Parts: sequence; structure tokens; C-alpha cells
Amino acid sequence: MTPLLHLQGVSVRLGTVTALEGVDLGVHAGERVALVGANGSGKSTLLRTLHGLLAPSAAASSSPWSAPMARARPRCCAPCTAC
Repeated sequence: MTPLLHLQGVSVRLGTVTALEGVDLGVHAGERVALVGANGSGKSTLLRTLHGLLAPSAAASSSPWSAPMARARPRCCAPCTAC
């Protein structure tokens, strides 16, 4: 069965920092997924990338959500309602 969400080889660089490198993720219908890790391990960066708030620096392949990921969106340095 084809996953609803599929990421392969996704990397995100924020300046000189590599926040995600070579992330693979597949989620099928009915699955529940928990992201667990230490502070600074990339959980929020992965979610922001999935939502299209951050564009991946590199990706071997991605799910149908790749179109929103590539779309330019405003970026803020603090929480606000402008985004």
C-alpha cells in the first residue's frame, strides 16, 4: 500500500546549521506517529517542513505535499498573525 505521506532523503539547512539530514518517513492510513527526541533534534523543523513553512534544502522524493513545501511563504522570527 502506498503511504499517505512519504519523505525520502529530506534535508534542511538553516544558515550553517544542518537541522535535518537524509530524513526518511512513511505514514500509512490509520497509523499514529510520535516524534520523540531531545531538544534541538529537529522535531519542529520536520513538522514545519511538512507544513510548507520551511523548504527542504534537498529531497530525493516526497509526498503529494511537496507542492506546498516548494511554495514561497513569509517567514517570521517571532510568533505573530502576519504569517
